[in-house]
Amino acid sequence: MKISTEYPPNYGDIVREIPAVSRRPGIVFTYGDTIHNPTSGMSLPPHLVAHEEAHQRQQGNDPAAWWREYLEDPGFRFRQELDAYRAQYQYLCKYYGRGERRRVLMHIAKDLASPMYGKIVASREEAAGLIKAPAKFGGVL
Repeated sequence: MKISTEYPPNYGDIVREIPAVSRRPGIVFTYGDTIHNPTSGMSLPPHLVAHEEAHQRQQGNDPAAWWREYLEDPGFRFRQELDAYRAQYQYLCKYYGRGERRRVLMHIAKDLASPMYGKIVASREEAAGLIKAPAKFGGVL
């Protein structure tokens, strides 16, 4: 995947539908085969790249259509993020120690339980359980 320090081409649409995005430094976006890292421009940890690669797979050959559905349907957005966070956690399980895995899991679970993803889960703990499900139990949502 390529990494760009520019905003994605649909950034205006993203901010209109999810205003909290504009107030979050360090947020990254995947559009097609490019990870857009506009606010920090820093290198990305490999586990975050694994998350963004999941979004690249989800988008297939039509990132514009994927983004439209992502922005219009909070349920779709949540499912896409859960899948990407699961990919990220699986990467963590493979390459990181228990302490770092736990620290990152709690951070990403807090994000998944936030209003940005529709506040579909009630708590960070519930989100963490959903993220860990395929690695530990083979479950799916």
